[in-house]
Amino acid sequence: MRTEVRDLLGEALLLLAILALPVGAAFWGAAGPQRITLNLGPGDGPYVQGFAPAYEIYDKVATHWTTYHAAVSLPLRAQGPATLAYRFNRVFPETAVVDVSVNGSAVDRLACRGGLWEEKRSPVNAWGPGPLRIGFETDSHERRDRGLKLDWIQIETTAGARVWLTGSAAWVPAFGLALVYLLHRLTGSSARASVLLVAPWVAVATWGLLRDPWLVHRLLRGLPWALALFGLLGVGTARFLIGRGLASIHAVRVVAALAIGAFLLRALLANHPDFYYPDLRTHARLVEVVREAGLRFFATPSRYIWEHGVWRTGAYGKTYAFPYTPAFHIPFAVLGFRYDSLLLALKLAGAAVSTVPLILLWAMARRLGASPLGVGLMVVIPTYTSRLSFAFLPSLFGHAVDMAFLLWLMAKADILGTRRVVLAGAAWVAA
Repeated sequence: MRTEVRDLLGEALLLLAILALPVGAAFWGAAGPQRITLNLGPGDGPYVQGFAPAYEIYDKVATHWTTYHAAVSLPLRAQGPATLAYRFNRVFPETAVVDVSVNGSAVDRLACRGGLWEEKRSPVNAWGPGPLRIGFETDSHERRDRGLKLDWIQIETTAGARVWLTGSAAWVPAFGLALVYLLHRLTGSSARASVLLVAPWVAVATWGLLRDPWLVHRLLRGLPWALALFGLLGVGTARFLIGRGLASIHAVRVVAALAIGAFLLRALLANHPDFYYPDLRTHARLVEVVREAGLRFFATPSRYIWEHGVWRTGAYGKTYAFPYTPAFHIPFAVLGFRYDSLLLALKLAGAAVSTVPLILLWAMARRLGASPLGVGLMVVIPTYTSRLSFAFLPSLFGHAVDMAFLLWLMAKADILGTRRVVLAGAAWVAA
């Protein structure tokens, strides 16, 4: 008993020592010069208050209107010389007077009107306490509660300045890395092996927090929670298979390492703030259509798809509602996420589903007696890191289901002609 307690304590201390690196880096921050950018549009929801309910896309540029009382809040603190920059358009002929502040300290006052895009730069001389908050107070006579149409906002620091994460955001990298370690342990890896598997991620996270903490924060948005949800589902499935004698502990360890690595790589790529793919908005719109229609959607799905213009395609001189399955989207319709959270959830779920074929191919290779080492190539295969993980989500979902069906057929190869297997296979194909 004492040996077990000593081993457990030693493992905990080792984990804490490793996680101290990203925690320390998060609170130490990054030296200037730094450029902290928030592109207004898809994904800006957690950082804006007092903006118009929906962003607008004009000439392939995403923009977002401020109301008369608006602010941008970022989980960052800063010290040292810096410049606030933003690109805006007024559009309305009525003049607006806008007071701009950083953490309550005035940095600019401007009067503007008309439809020309402008860029404004103002020095920041005082940061004030608390997380970074950029306020926009507008006085105007157009009476539509609209101030500035913003394209982007930037904080540019110079040498001698420092930027660091604050609040719960400073702990998220360490929390995510602890989850990675825990998932490796739950899938059978030893403490030493789990440390070796998580060490590269610790190194990358620490380096990133010392170079660009804002980028690290954006890359990790929602990722630890998705890792916990999908990872624990995977752990439960693995333990069920081991208990039934359908998988070995060694196989589970290897496959888990590949799946976790593939998910993290794909989720980080899709989460990059400069990443934008219009099909994600289409998928989000379909979720909204299913949510609004409820059970009526399943009676006449093509009518809803057509009326809302979610998916249409031209063929042979006519336009048709595109026959994608909504199976991938239904859980999101039930959950009721807001739009920005919905886009994020779709990306992370796509990254998670893209690891399922990897696991199934490993199982197929083992059943055929073939070497499963080639499965490692599926971690970096371009098909999954290209459009399949975020554009063709119904196809990605169907791909995983198809491979599961093939594995099931292989498992039933000796009894394919029995009535039970024929009926089960027919039901699977129909579904």
